[in-house]
Amino acid sequence: MQEALLLIGLFLVFGLFALFMIRANRRATARVREVWTEVAERLGGHFDPTSWTVDAVISDIEIRLDRYAVTTGQTTMLFSRMTAATASTKRLLVYRGGVFSKLAKSIGLQDHTVGDAAYDDTFIIQSDDQEWATSVLVDAIREEHLELSSVSLRIQDGKVTSQQMGNDVDVEALIQRFRLTAALALSAEQRALSED
Repeated sequence: MQEALLLIGLFLVFGLFALFMIRANRRATARVREVWTEVAERLGGHFDPTSWTVDAVISDIEIRLDRYAVTTGQTTMLFSRMTAATASTKRLLVYRGGVFSKLAKSIGLQDHTVGDAAYDDTFIIQSDDQEWATSVLVDAIREEHLELSSVSLRIQDGKVTSQQMGNDVDVEALIQRFRLTAALALSAEQRALSED
């Protein structure tokens, strides 16, 4: 009898926990939908709740916001990503440095500098062309990126990408990130045109 009561108790605890997690997930999903809808409206873009995308045009640059998950073993990490096309064939990766990246720098990790102490100390900058990377990462882009330091930036295979871990539910930060992505795409595009 005690074993049966214990099993029933365990099922109730697990059931309540599952219910709590389902409700929390629904609230989080509703919050993302609400924020992304507002961002799309404020930018004159479109939010598609079926595909979980926001499409907007900033300074003649078409940008798409979406999200994706990466699963490694038992852990799933959610990312939000913005993408825009560019004619640039160069490669650039900029991400926030941490303890391990600083250690890696000390043993020879490729890390460029752009001559901006705050930016160079905050981010790891990797590129196939340091001079080009410095010319693309203009003052305005570096200033915006320092404010959004959890966002990584990439230019590769004709695409500009900014991504961040987690669900983005800050309207102003998302709008600022759309502008940062557009500015980086424009800068890369201008450098590509000047090289032709």
